[in-house]
Amino acid sequence: EHYRAMAALGLELWTNSPRIADEARTAGVDCLLIGRGTPVPFPDPPPKRYDVVTVHDNRWAPLADRVVAALEGATHHSIPRVGHDRMLQELGAGRILAWPSRIEGQSRVQLEARAMGTVPVALSSNRYAVGLDEESGSVLVDSLEEMPAAIGKLLHDPTRLSDLAQRAALTARDQVDWDAYVERVDAGLRRPRPSHPARPAMEEIGRA
Repeated sequence: EHYRAMAALGLELWTNSPRIADEARTAGVDCLLIGRGTPVPFPDPPPKRYDVVTVHDNRWAPLADRVVAALEGATHHSIPRVGHDRMLQELGAGRILAWPSRIEGQSRVQLEARAMGTVPVALSSNRYAVGLDEESGSVLVDSLEEMPAAIGKLLHDPTRLSDLAQRAALTARDQVDWDAYVERVDAGLRRPRPSHPARPAMEEIGRA
């Protein structure tokens, strides 16, 4: 009913979330998926120095701390508040990102970790996630309690870990390819505008 209400107001729906686009279309509402992009290329991944990294200045940090506390024999680095360039290097220094996000949109942290060849181990409850799947170089579990064992199993399987890391870096960088994103936005802007009685008033508000 939210999507239908927006369409009834004469609004044109765009989103960066595949799940939101699917929900809108299921409701019978047109919704353009433009995805996301970044004009700044990612640097090359640095050498790995830690088994597991977490992000301290983050709402999921208390849950990540519980996961790390249950690990045995794994090196851990809690990334403090740092600038963006340093954050990329810190994320890339880990083999695995412990990422217990229960629900959120397209997480920038997990995207940047993947781009730096760091494999997220995350929760399956985040239905709006993009890139949190095996094909995109991530590992999902159904509960917080399962995360330590999943991390330990992955650390003891270097071949699988390396394969996931390569997939993570390739898919994350492709996910935010700037030229492809600009093309999608341009195509959206060139689409015929929807016909609706409120459009003239909305255009006048826009001009004002």
